[in-house]
Amino acid sequence: MRGQPPGPDGHGESDGSLTHLIQRSSQGDDRAFSRLYDATVERVHALAVLVAGGQRTGESATRAAYVEIWRSAASYDPALARPLTWMLGITHDLALHQR
Repeated sequence: MRGQPPGPDGHGESDGSLTHLIQRSSQGDDRAFSRLYDATVERVHALAVLVAGGQRTGESATRAAYVEIWRSAASYDPALARPLTWMLGITHDLALHQR
């Protein structure tokens, strides 16, 4: 993940950092969204491929997930879910519809 120290789940950014990136993305910050993508795409894509049942449909689901994450960023509430959990929930739902 581009030289970032492991977060609490061992995969790059910490929850606080991901939350901050989501919040900045909700304000239209493209650079924050790019960092959010870089920090999470491996996990998001792996889940999308697994749930959608293949590489091609997984790639489509990954794209759809990040579009929805961008659109829904303002509704993210860290009191309800960890940032990666929220993102993976979106990914899972969209990947199911890609099957």
